[in-house]
Amino acid sequence: MIEIETVCDYLRELDALKLVNRRSYVGGGVRLENSAEHSWHLAMACWSIARSFDIKVDEGNY
Repeated sequence: MIEIETVCDYLRELDALKLVNRRSYVGGGVRLENSAEHSWHLAMACWSIARSFDIKVDEGNY
């Protein structure tokens, strides 16, 4: 069973990605994209592709 503190640590690490700016501009070149935004878009793309093509994805613990 996963401890609540482990989950909180994981969520804090994810939140910290907002502080890491990438070299890609968004909003018409107004600002830099951060790693949290990039990771979220990548996750949504993978999720959508898996659902659209009925690809079985193992979401087990790694």
